[in-house]
Amino acid sequence: MTHPLYIAFIWHHHQPYYRQPDRDMYILPWVRVHAVKDYLHMVDILRKHPSVHVTFNLVPALIEQLIAYAEGRAEDPMTVLGKKEQWTDEEKRLILNLGFSINWQHIAFRYPRYRELIQRRDTALRDPDTFSRQDYLDLIAWFNLAWTHRSYIEADERLRKLVEKGRDFTPEDIDTVITVHRELCARVIPAYREGVERGQIEITFSPYHHPILSLLIDTDHARRATPNIETPQPPFRAPEDALAQIVDGKRLAESIFGRPLHGIWPSEQAVSPEAVDLFAQTGVRWFVSDEAILGKSLGIYFHRDDQEQVLEAERLYRPYRVSTPHGDVIGVFRDHTLSDKIGFVYMHYPPYQAAEDLIVRLQTVYYRVHAADTPHLVVIALDGENAWEHYEDNGEPFLNDLYRRLEEHPYLQTVTVSEYLDRFPVHDRLDTLATGSWINGDLTTWIGDPAHTTAWSLLRDARQVLEDQGEAWQHNHNRQETLARAHHHIYVAEASDWFWWYSNRNVSDQDALFDTLFRENLANVYRLLGRPVPRAVETPIVGRPLPLPEALPAPFFTPPLDVNPDPSLAWSRAHVLRPHLSLGTMQMAQPPIRAVRVGYDDTYLYIRLELGSPTVEDIVVSLTGPVGAAGDIIVPRCGVGLPMMWRYGHPVKVDMRFQCRDDIIELAVPLRALDIYPGDTVGVRVGLFRDGRLEYAIPADTPYPLPVLPPQSGEV
Repeated sequence: MTHPLYIAFIWHHHQPYYRQPDRDMYILPWVRVHAVKDYLHMVDILRKHPSVHVTFNLVPALIEQLIAYAEGRAEDPMTVLGKKEQWTDEEKRLILNLGFSINWQHIAFRYPRYRELIQRRDTALRDPDTFSRQDYLDLIAWFNLAWTHRSYIEADERLRKLVEKGRDFTPEDIDTVITVHRELCARVIPAYREGVERGQIEITFSPYHHPILSLLIDTDHARRATPNIETPQPPFRAPEDALAQIVDGKRLAESIFGRPLHGIWPSEQAVSPEAVDLFAQTGVRWFVSDEAILGKSLGIYFHRDDQEQVLEAERLYRPYRVSTPHGDVIGVFRDHTLSDKIGFVYMHYPPYQAAEDLIVRLQTVYYRVHAADTPHLVVIALDGENAWEHYEDNGEPFLNDLYRRLEEHPYLQTVTVSEYLDRFPVHDRLDTLATGSWINGDLTTWIGDPAHTTAWSLLRDARQVLEDQGEAWQHNHNRQETLARAHHHIYVAEASDWFWWYSNRNVSDQDALFDTLFRENLANVYRLLGRPVPRAVETPIVGRPLPLPEALPAPFFTPPLDVNPDPSLAWSRAHVLRPHLSLGTMQMAQPPIRAVRVGYDDTYLYIRLELGSPTVEDIVVSLTGPVGAAGDIIVPRCGVGLPMMWRYGHPVKVDMRFQCRDDIIELAVPLRALDIYPGDTVGVRVGLFRDGRLEYAIPADTPYPLPVLPPQSGEV
């Protein structure tokens, strides 16, 4: 019997727990605005394609926050600051920080007043008083309006009138938008419940506050994937907390959806044998993780051909049983290249070409496995919220075309994971299960950096104080509620999100807010127990305000171009561009470019590319000067040739210096060849192209502006 190729899409919805301890104030608005742009919209699109079946993962802490907004209890800065008569300097900077946090090209620029405010943004960041009270009100109003999906604006007369008004918004206008947002938040959970009831959607859950279970069980387990990684000593070990997070998350999600849930999305798809044993103890039937974990567990590497198709397709596209002391749990493992195509690449394609490309790739998988008598399952699992603002019309044309093609396809069939497992028994087993996550197959995003060690140590110490106090109060029934509240703050502090932003590889404008919220939860543990808050908990770990671009030190230096793997000395003064920071909480499984470092001296512009792996794509360094295109530099693979600059579509001979190895490329481009002089600004952007189409870029949207300043006194 020849089976169709079964495809399981798993869309993951997750936001950090933004609630301030013991208050209904949420430090950031992302739960609310993603609800009105993405969460409801994802179900609305699916409803148009009734034969397409998909799985959604909803993190319980996100569900809790959605309910709080729907019930009118949750507030955030962009719901309350519009009501004030005047703002402090700190509040003005917060409005400026959040108010422009939206995709400009695809969303904000469609509204003239918003574009006007964006054009004045840099001036306001230098001096917030250059914005009038009306400017601030309009910025708050447009932030909230523009984050609302256009279909909901078009369907609501209140919002349509405000968009038509365009400017001179009042606090009452802003309150109207927030009222509509709360109404939309109230529709989210019922929409998913309805999808479940009509058999089109399967719901899975994550541990309640989205912790990395493997690290809660034992932080030293990170050394299984990364033997020399720095971990806190003594280690953090709380397997009972890992179990409680699973039990609490499952209980809430099942109470909301009124039925047993069979699948779990381990936070960041991070697993270990001990974590999977907890799944078995709590009645979880299946979990999802990444192909890197499967490869390590099987002792193989999944190779790809020049079309990025997996050569070991028979081994990747099937579920596996994992044995534990408490019974078997089934693991399904995502194709991280296909998943990352949706998360990071297809936004650069016209929607119909993106959908066609994915269909062709799935057809290729089918032809590689269809001769076998056994069914195969391709798992495409990724973030279901953060990528869409980078797509045309919030991803709707792409998803509609993709779902339509899948509905009509003769041998590609979508299923939920449980539908597949109900039909086909799983015989393959994993003798061992690797410890790691969907990012690089390890846990280094959440442990290993100095800030990580500090945070884990503070968490360990606070939890130890709670455990000691619990033993002292175990027979005091009047103290049990206090202990439960303290445990709640520990559970919040165990979330992966704080450790994500403590990583050296992840940066946001809100680092200080995340750091403060983490430490406030720990401080509340001590306060509830009647203990003094340690000075270390009151001291910021990271998150000092980032300097404005104008205030960054001039990267004036002369590196040797020796492609040294360690850039900490020769390139320590460079400006560093990291992968896709604009996507915030999304990170590719294997970013093709780890970093771009740029600087200059009085003769050359220096560029260092640090590749995630040897690439077969074309690398193009685009440089934009003050009077037009400075040039596109076509960078060859190491050992293939020399770089060439193109200007206005024509090759230009430039005496560049060039050194390379498989994963590092260093360039020195003469400033005179770029018509760049002290006082000018050069825009820098690096793109990877495949078959002439942009697939990946740093920065993702617009070139990075690098002011070329003359050397300061003492610089050489």
